[in-house]
Amino acid sequence: VSNPFSQAKENITLRLKVLRRTNLSLKLFDLNGRLESILYEGEIQLGSYKFVIVGNKLSSGMKMLNCLSSKSQINKKLIIR
Repeated sequence: VSNPFSQAKENITLRLKVLRRTNLSLKLFDLNGRLESILYEGEIQLGSYKFVIVGNKLSSGMKMLNCLSSKSQINKKLIIR
């Protein structure tokens, strides 16, 4: 995750390298577990990808980014100010 801390509702750019075709779910939740945004959901091919979280479309505060594929799950905290 590039630039996980956002100032003044800047956009956050996520860069992902996919090593094999897989199903991918990339979602953003608030700390109460409420879904705020689905960045991607579906099959994804081998390659490098860039996803942008538009900061001014989200409420301020701590968020959890959930990245779930067929083989792994990653959770990252993000701060939207």
